[in-house]
Amino acid sequence: MIRLCLAFLFLCGAWAHEASSPEPPARWCTISAAEYAKCLSMSQVFADNHLSPTVHCLERPTVEECLITIREGGADLITLDGGDVFRAGKVFGMKPIMKELYSGGSTGYYGIAVTRATYTNVSLTNLKGARSCHTGVGRTAGWNIPVGYLLHSGQMKSEGCKEHVKSAAKFFNASCAPGARLAINNPYNDDVDNLCNICSGDCGRDADTEPYNGYSGALRCLVEGRGEVAFIKPATLEANLGENAPDWADGVTADDLRLLCKDGSQAPISDAANCHISSGVSHSVMTSGTASGEDIESYQRLLESATNLFSGDDNEEFTMFDSSAWDGRNLIFKDYTESMADVEVENYAEYLGGYGESFEAGLADIVTLDGGDIYRAGKDHGLKVILGEVYNYNQPGSYWSVAVVHAGTSFNIHQLEGKRSCHTGIMKTSGWVMPVGFLATNGYIDTTGGNDGCDVTAAVGNFFNSSCVPGAKSRDYDVYGTNPPQLCTNCVGKDEDFCARNSHEPYYDYSGAFSICETLNRGGKHKPNGKDEWNSFLRKKNFELLCPDGTRKSSWKGRQCNLGQVPSHAVVTSGEKKDDEIAQIITLLSAGVGQFGHPVGSGFKMFNSTGYIDNEGQTGKNLLFKDSTINLKSIPSSKRNYDAYLGISYVNALETIKCERN
Repeated sequence: MIRLCLAFLFLCGAWAHEASSPEPPARWCTISAAEYAKCLSMSQVFADNHLSPTVHCLERPTVEECLITIREGGADLITLDGGDVFRAGKVFGMKPIMKELYSGGSTGYYGIAVTRATYTNVSLTNLKGARSCHTGVGRTAGWNIPVGYLLHSGQMKSEGCKEHVKSAAKFFNASCAPGARLAINNPYNDDVDNLCNICSGDCGRDADTEPYNGYSGALRCLVEGRGEVAFIKPATLEANLGENAPDWADGVTADDLRLLCKDGSQAPISDAANCHISSGVSHSVMTSGTASGEDIESYQRLLESATNLFSGDDNEEFTMFDSSAWDGRNLIFKDYTESMADVEVENYAEYLGGYGESFEAGLADIVTLDGGDIYRAGKDHGLKVILGEVYNYNQPGSYWSVAVVHAGTSFNIHQLEGKRSCHTGIMKTSGWVMPVGFLATNGYIDTTGGNDGCDVTAAVGNFFNSSCVPGAKSRDYDVYGTNPPQLCTNCVGKDEDFCARNSHEPYYDYSGAFSICETLNRGGKHKPNGKDEWNSFLRKKNFELLCPDGTRKSSWKGRQCNLGQVPSHAVVTSGEKKDDEIAQIITLLSAGVGQFGHPVGSGFKMFNSTGYIDNEGQTGKNLLFKDSTINLKSIPSSKRNYDAYLGISYVNALETIKCERN
């Protein structure tokens, strides 16, 4: 019996209010249950004291989720440390509006390395192989300053683009670096488990589940003997030593700890001014880059008034800069903050000054992406499109998205419910965006959801009988862990590669989606080998395309039967690149095409992945560029923004299916 299978592939070719309405609330985004609880108390006491605007509280699982929520208009404010200020400003276009003031009115601090006085052989020049304690990956004093310093000084070898976590994993013997396993910090899912080996909890960014998270947590990691060095700041020592010491630091004195200096020596912890790695800026309250001047002034007025009322430790009603009432530390604001002040500069770069350079260690210059990833890279990260792949000189810069089925089946595109589907990958253009957009806009799946709000993946999972959607259960695309498991049922990757959104899942991408459909139609489910035996059975006459009007056409009629014409894959770069830098990249790659772009002959071929085998013996496909590419087309500066390159119809289709849960 012929089994029913469907593959989604490709074919080359404002707050509105009247003047009399009350002032809109300031929506504050928090990242833990304890922060949320403090925010609720803060909201109530502000209201009781008639402070305006009122504060509404939201909780999201990570800083990243808060930044996304603010960018999409669901929240207004968040407090961030320097590392997150950099990311929020550069990637999400946010602005710092208020800064914390510390002892003596200081708006900055030193990033220091601390060790036990008994560890006389530990120095800042011989940390390779040491056990290290960090406040968290991406945090200022605990990660960006020390890792940036070690990379720039040459002690730590860079493992490649955006691989600072992998670089640190190979440099240190064992660590506690909360957040190391998060997809945002480890995008290639490298083996970095040793960065969590000496943690006390789950190695996450929540102090409730990882006691060694944050500044005090990193010091505790050192004090309790797990690590040999802790990367923190001087205020951490002040807050945890002496009469206010927590139980884990009881009995620890200043004489028990030493600072590590850049010249290889050690110094007393009182000498941070002369013995530190680098300096950082104070934490700040940030808001959307699109916030009006009127809104920003209202937020600043609110916080100034609140600081005047609630900054003192002896305030019985509420204390802004104390977290003990909620069984936490540094909730919303740092506990050692003494006051707050307006940020007078206009953007994150001015606020951070030269310090921002340390965050750039290990970043790449260019990458090739498909349309779905171009949307995400452009909208979330500000990347620009500079070169588009060309597959057909008669149709440069685009290709057709099609739905392919076995010719022996009889259903049409209006009868897909309950079928088994094969997708190139979640949020990939032809394999997800176009087909799911088609199903949504034509009413076959309901993406509006119920009480839980929009949930496209659940709608797709319930629509098809089973699927292989590589990446559907990955941390990047399943933040809440709620995506239906049936979206991965037909995938065959082994262990951690099962349903992965990369070539380690054999059914990933175009050839992978086509191979699973053919395999299932022949009654099996197996992993195709590196020699592509599965395609030895293929004949054009055995396949047909499903057309939007309910008809079918032969498999080479993509121009007449498709789900839409979509932009080709493209080379993108940082939005911070200057025109002359972009011109150099375009010149380099164009020259490369001229010399290595021809499909025949010996030697290196830019658009041919044959001969490149992965560590499991699988033949490479579409490596760096799609194998069907015949040229690269320079994108004019007016079309380099993601929305201009993708086109309004494609962006609308994608945004039809891209939504957030409540």
